[in-house]
Amino acid sequence: MAPSETLQNRLKVEHHKYATFGLRVLQRHPAVSASLFSKLFLSWCMPLVRRTHQLQMDDIWSLQDINTCEFNTDRFAAEFDKNHSVVWSALRVYGNSFAVTGIWTASTRLLELVGPMVLGQVVASTGDMTHLYQWLFILLVAKLSKAFLASHTILLEETMGIRFVGALKGLLFRKLLSKGTNCRPDGVVELANAYSSDMDALLLGCKAFHNLWIMPIQIAIASAMLYREIGAASFAGMGVIALVMGFSAIVSRRQSSAYRDVATARDDRMQVVKETFGSILIVKLHAWEDRCREKILQRRTTELEHIWTFMVIAASSIFSFWAGPLFVSTASFATYTVVLELPLTASKVFTSMALFRLLQIPLSDLPMHVTSVLQAQVSLQRILSFLQQPDKPTRPQPPKHHDGPTMVVIENGTFAWDQGEGVAPTLKNVSLTVSRGDLVVVHGKVGSGKSSLCMAILGEMHQTEGTTGVYGSTAYCSQEPWIQ
Repeated sequence: MAPSETLQNRLKVEHHKYATFGLRVLQRHPAVSASLFSKLFLSWCMPLVRRTHQLQMDDIWSLQDINTCEFNTDRFAAEFDKNHSVVWSALRVYGNSFAVTGIWTASTRLLELVGPMVLGQVVASTGDMTHLYQWLFILLVAKLSKAFLASHTILLEETMGIRFVGALKGLLFRKLLSKGTNCRPDGVVELANAYSSDMDALLLGCKAFHNLWIMPIQIAIASAMLYREIGAASFAGMGVIALVMGFSAIVSRRQSSAYRDVATARDDRMQVVKETFGSILIVKLHAWEDRCREKILQRRTTELEHIWTFMVIAASSIFSFWAGPLFVSTASFATYTVVLELPLTASKVFTSMALFRLLQIPLSDLPMHVTSVLQAQVSLQRILSFLQQPDKPTRPQPPKHHDGPTMVVIENGTFAWDQGEGVAPTLKNVSLTVSRGDLVVVHGKVGSGKSSLCMAILGEMHQTEGTTGVYGSTAYCSQEPWIQ
């Protein structure tokens, strides 16, 4: 083992002595050294599955480097800096895995069509056991293949989701630290919503995206198989399917608009809560508790009204979930027996019912997947608007190793919190020199610019004139207390 690796392991051990997680997390992840058989059948996780007690954080293995937040954030940030698009950056970084999940998901959905085919052959069987065993063997292979592909699809989908969410959260947090002082002041509220509701909606939208093109194909194939069984009567069912899908599309658009209203109302309420707790001393001093409570409850009432509208529209979507397959089967069988006056055999009834049940899932889930994608689009726009805020100005960093006597120098510096014409500078014509070993005390009345001077030295303000140099490393302790 190289000396650097030995030192790194020792540092990890010393760190985890005082960390929330125990030393067990230093163990290597078993998937790294797992055999091909173990990876195919996921047997590498059996030691964890065999643990009969409630799992603790000490029971998990060390996180693989490829799954860490830092690794994925660096990769994602490198692509985002090039194209400034979350979608294209995600496709460049995770596009291959995303395409594989789509292919595997489509394969599992197509394997579901084998069941109705085998059911029709078994019911219509005339006693040829060889023919019957062949179809049963095909059904067994299809079910095993579906279970195998579904397991790996879920694993890859969840792993990719963890990487994507970790990368995006890391990018959001970096943006919060680097955005300019003239940006919107509600950045913490935006970040809190992005970390919770927006991130969940974006993740659900990514998982639902493949269903937007897989489910219509599944519906088309199942409808073709249904036409082979009951002929022209299937067109009656297809007409009902078209009506249900049209109704679902309208509901999905209304649901997306309602979700946008809910998100806006939530941001408004969170902003008032942030302002209240940010100035809680003033609120207590002037006895404004009732007034602040009234403002919060007023915005909460508005939010609940939008949530109620959203849930009513969602109830309409659930109605289409249960009523759609019933309308389809009723219209098809009524047309086949009453209009066409054809007899229904056991094979046609069982096969058609199996196909109707197969159609129930895409018909009911497709509106929800459309809604999830539309909600993800809204959340994506909110996240992108936060990431596109301008960064604070940067200045050339002097070398940290400096042998000269001067450590901090400002020459004729003029600083302002905002940029643009007509903005009055906060500090003007400031000249300051701090030598090595000096202890400097800055005093003055409230609002005279003491904190602004510290921010100017740290590079947090816009410098319009003059030069500033800070050598060596810098530590800063704000006058605001940190409570943990």
